[in-house]
Parts: sequence; C-alpha cells; structure tokens
Amino acid sequence: FEVLDLTALEDATAADMKRVAKLCSKLNPGTNPATLEMSLEYALTMAAVMTGNKLELFDHLPAKDAMAVKGAVLGFLFAEDGTN
Repeated sequence: FEVLDLTALEDATAADMKRVAKLCSKLNPGTNPATLEMSLEYALTMAAVMTGNKLELFDHLPAKDAMAVKGAVLGFLFAEDGTN
C-alpha cells in the first residue's frame, strides 16, 4: 500500500480482539498470552482483520512499515493519542 486506512479500528469490538487473539495463538503457539496484545503478530493481525486485507499482505511489509502499523494499532488500542 501507499496509504493504509486504519480508521476501521474505531469499530473494533471485544469480540474482534478475542478473535484476533485466538488466531494469533493458533498461528504462533509460543506467544505469551499475557503480552499478546503488545506483539507485532497481534497488531498486524488486528490490522488485517479490521481492514479486510489478507494477513499475508502485512507479512510482506518492509520492517519499518510493519513497525509503523504496530505503533498505530497499539496507539489506538491503548489510547496513546490522549483522547481517552
């Protein structure tokens, strides 16, 4: 992508988060469940689910872009933008 629209995160529900957590745990069985939401895998999977894009697309992002997506997802989930 040139621009990734993550505004769909605003519509995320607890059910979406649980679905993403289950998928991440299945795809990455060694992931610590206590820190799952902080992982790159979780952030990219959440972005894929909420944008309707395939996870494989996110797996091929350059590292810098993948970390930017992670930062955006975590920033939204943990309200680092100061709005909540």
